[in-house]
Amino acid sequence: MEEIKEASTLLMQQALHNKADGVVALIGTVSSTTSIIVSSPYGVSGAGQGSLLLSVGDYIAVLDTSASDAVLGRAAITAISNSGDNATLTLGTAIAGMAATDKIVKATASDTSFNSAMNGLINITNRGGSYASLHNISASTYGIWDATRMVAGTDTPDANQPTESDIWDLIQKISGRSGKDAMVRPKDFLLMTTPGLAKKLMESMVGQRRFTAGEFATTIKGGYKALEVCGVPLVQDYYVPAGTIYLLHIPSLSWVDAKDWGFVEFEGAGPWRWLSGRDAFETTYGWYGNLACLARNAHGSITGYTDTARYTHV
Repeated sequence: MEEIKEASTLLMQQALHNKADGVVALIGTVSSTTSIIVSSPYGVSGAGQGSLLLSVGDYIAVLDTSASDAVLGRAAITAISNSGDNATLTLGTAIAGMAATDKIVKATASDTSFNSAMNGLINITNRGGSYASLHNISASTYGIWDATRMVAGTDTPDANQPTESDIWDLIQKISGRSGKDAMVRPKDFLLMTTPGLAKKLMESMVGQRRFTAGEFATTIKGGYKALEVCGVPLVQDYYVPAGTIYLLHIPSLSWVDAKDWGFVEFEGAGPWRWLSGRDAFETTYGWYGNLACLARNAHGSITGYTDTARYTHV
């Protein structure tokens, strides 16, 4: 049960950063029908290590981008070799017809997770302006519904160095757009970024104050410790797409619970099922729900920072 809970926590982290389509990587190079080089976790270029969301033993499907995302085949990952942000995957079953830009999603023998994932911060914050519609409200039609998006080096002085001033600018833009002001109610907001960018922020502040997550840190809901930048709690998460700083308005995010965490029973068979031909049982543990956004314009992001330090499990 402890292993189930820990695995569920990691999978929820991945889902909360995704964009509802369930894409975990993109193919960059096809070496053979059983060997491919992947990158772009979440399907976002430059978002980090190619195998960030993949592990040996994962069962995946390859979707043909040029043919309306038709399933080319399914296979288990038998080996992963990492080189920088590229990852070479060895597949246990040959898949023909793969090409660059094809999508990788998690799968079962009869189904895939494509377009079956929950809303995540990528589509809630409309990263790159690619997700104009959210909850059937189009930011193209109702511009006030859109999240605030800044690009490092264009909307900030330096893409190589995030600063407190950059975050101050993001706060003001969100406040002017939504009326939700992190300078007035800082505890209603949360900054989230990668450990690599958090380190760069620390280096920019080292002459001003002590940067510590110890007894002087802020405690936020759930018992987490957070640092403060512009008075707003900041947490580090290596599942955040590389080069990204999010500013989230917590009261404007909401869980949609269709079924709380628990065992899933199939046709009254009970939670534990015997595996035919093996001295073992299996069970399914799951949650049905989604992440809703009550006020999209209360959230924002800065993307495109130079973020090459990788403090991950990869």
